[in-house]
Amino acid sequence: CERPLGTRQGALDPVQVAPRQVDHQAADGTRDPRRPGQDRVVPVYEEPRHRQVFKSGTTRILELIVLPGDTSLFHTHEDPIAYINLSTSALRTQERGKEWSQGGGRGGAGGAAPAAPAAPAAPVPAVRVTSTTSYAQTPATHRIANTGTGIVHALVVVNQTKGTDATTPKDAGFEGMPELTNNWFRAYRFALPPGQSGTHTHKAPAFLVQTSDGTAVTQGARLRALNQVGDWAFFDAGVAHEMRNTSTSTVEFVEVEVRQPR
Repeated sequence: CERPLGTRQGALDPVQVAPRQVDHQAADGTRDPRRPGQDRVVPVYEEPRHRQVFKSGTTRILELIVLPGDTSLFHTHEDPIAYINLSTSALRTQERGKEWSQGGGRGGAGGAAPAAPAAPAAPVPAVRVTSTTSYAQTPATHRIANTGTGIVHALVVVNQTKGTDATTPKDAGFEGMPELTNNWFRAYRFALPPGQSGTHTHKAPAFLVQTSDGTAVTQGARLRALNQVGDWAFFDAGVAHEMRNTSTSTVEFVEVEVRQPR
């Protein structure tokens, strides 16, 4: 069946991310590790800044929000993860038992932006898609700190399966070439002009995210509205769904195929 629509409304409510305290700060402005409870370890989907907003079988959807000057708890990654980076800031990472990384770059979750190639490249999209698959072989425990002035905000897809390389994009029901592909995820970017629609059915679960201004609707088992950047919908494998642009400008989307063994 079609899964509920996600929305960012209320996502920045401090009650949902963790109470902010101003009396325990390190010299660089991040939360002091001496703060009570700061060194405890939790699974990533139980870490307050990685708020789980949806779960279907072996797929989890998290919303990552780290405010300027805030530091997450130590959390453990054991499964491949994909990030739809909606906004970024300067991040530092500390693996448990090691020193903080130097950081300072403006990168989204899941690693800094790749180095620019020698030849001219196409402009980097405002909303980037990245992934870390090494957690399947080597789980990691770390924490992150936002040392910049912007908000780190990403939608996060966790695939708790062994993945698969058994299907091509066409076999899975996707059109075009993915901009990110591995055994656990394939990510596609597409745009709909005003009034245009498109319908397709996938043989794998699909996570759809609006990545530009405008309005649209998705029609599957039910009609869902997408009204802003970061609104999303999840579709189970085999569910036909239509996307329709209801605004007067082109609306852009990212769709992530969650690859699973059959």
